[in-house]
Amino acid sequence: SLPHAFQLWAFPLVFVGFAILAGLWPFHTWAPDTYEGAPTPVAGFLAATVGVGTPLLLAATGEMITERSGVINLGVEGAMLAGALTAAMGSAAGGPWVGVLTGILGGLLISAIFSAVSIGLRADQIITGAAITLLATGVTGIVFRRAFGDEGPGIGIPTFERWDMAG
Repeated sequence: SLPHAFQLWAFPLVFVGFAILAGLWPFHTWAPDTYEGAPTPVAGFLAATVGVGTPLLLAATGEMITERSGVINLGVEGAMLAGALTAAMGSAAGGPWVGVLTGILGGLLISAIFSAVSIGLRADQIITGAAITLLATGVTGIVFRRAFGDEGPGIGIPTFERWDMAG
C-alpha cells in the first residue's frame, strides 16, 4: 500500500495526465502524429515525452524485474543500443523480420557479456553495467557511422496517412 501523503499528491497528477491524453483539455497530445501543429509548446513537449519515454519505461520495467532477483544491471541502456544498431543493420540487409531477430540477438549478446562478467567472474555488477553501457555507446557509434554514414540507414517506417481533423 502506498503512503497516504503520496496518494494525495500523486492521484491528481495522474488524473490530469490522463485527462490531457483523453482530450478533456485542448492540448491535442492524444494524436501527436496526426496533429503536428500542436497549439501550445506544452502540447508538443508532452507528445514528445510519450514517444521518447516509452522505450525507457520498458527498459526500467525490465530492470525492475531483474533487481527483484538480486541483479543490478546498469547495462540495460547498452543492450538497448546494441539491439537498436543490430536491428537497423539487419533490416537494411534482409527486411523487417531479419531486423527484429538481429535486434533481439544484439541485446542478448550484450546481456550475455554482462552476465558472464558479473556473475561468472563475480565482478561488481554496478561497475560491469556501467562499463557495458559505455562500451556499447562507443562501439555502436563507430559501427553505425561505418555502416551507414552520417545520414543513417534510410529505412522507411510505414505510417498512416495524414488525417484532417475538425477544430
